[in-house]
Amino acid sequence: MWLGDKPRGQDLGLPVSGLLAAIDAFDRRLFERLTRREQRVADKLLSRLSNSANRSLLWLCLAVAMALLRGTRGRRAALRGVIAIALTSTLVNLPLKYLARRPRPGGRGRPTRVGMPGSFSFPSGHSASALAFTTAAALEDPATLAVTAPLASAVAYSRVHVRVHYPLDVVAGAAIGFGMGVVSRSGRDAAQRWWDQLTPIPAELRPSTDRLVLVSSPRAGGAGKMQRARNAIARHGLGVAASLQVDQLDRLPRLLEKMGSSQVVVVAAGGDGTVGAVADAIYGTDALMGILPLGTSNDFARSLEIPMGLESAVRLLARGPIRQVHLGRLSADGRRPRHFVH
Repeated sequence: MWLGDKPRGQDLGLPVSGLLAAIDAFDRRLFERLTRREQRVADKLLSRLSNSANRSLLWLCLAVAMALLRGTRGRRAALRGVIAIALTSTLVNLPLKYLARRPRPGGRGRPTRVGMPGSFSFPSGHSASALAFTTAAALEDPATLAVTAPLASAVAYSRVHVRVHYPLDVVAGAAIGFGMGVVSRSGRDAAQRWWDQLTPIPAELRPSTDRLVLVSSPRAGGAGKMQRARNAIARHGLGVAASLQVDQLDRLPRLLEKMGSSQVVVVAAGGDGTVGAVADAIYGTDALMGILPLGTSNDFARSLEIPMGLESAVRLLARGPIRQVHLGRLSADGRRPRHFVH
């Protein structure tokens, strides 16, 4: 499939298209241009960084640090990052490398500063794992990008610099890692469900009802995201007893009185504006407030470490734990006091 180190005219036993041959030739020229000069300081630093990412040790250490230092959000980011690495490593190191069967760069030019791996070259497993962890962790905790993005970029480049991968290997590995980081949420959700079974919520912190009043904003999430939210609600055994738009909240007190406010969770399905409006509307009742973060920033939901993923946010509605927060009150002469949480 690849030209490898053999002469262009030599038959490798597999058909090589003209396009693949041209890409391969360009990739080799770029590799030689990037690596032809010795740079002692950069060589030393990048070889050490590259070795630190062997077997994903660098990313596993970062996962431990996130879990210890970043609270619930950091633990979710660490879990999803590790799952993304596991999925990516399985895909890259087993089927993809053996399907491509691209030889590693040869011994021409300056020597490598790391041991030449015995596996095939395409795609780069180090680059795939780096981008998988970075993407997955950032989707749970964007603040981690400040550390992981520069490290991932440096690790990916280091594989070319130390002459164990061609540039195309690194680009392909990074693209695969990014994709696996994005799709890793399903694996994280499965692991979370398994963990939930091992860590039950105390009865006093669990919602005593499965009935929801869904309050949504027409400007948040769109119809597609709201439908996905409803599907997740049904999967978790919850029922939507009533639905209101945020501009219909004047109907909520009578609705709660009819339903029994202690037997309902009023869910703000939107952003911070919807959350504030619902908090004000249920003040003085026994209803619980839930949040489905469908807005743009969702600052209040993030401050409570409510998951941004719909499936995880709905699972929180179903099992708790219930948390108490303070309300603020804004009073003005001649106006009804307004209450806020954000």
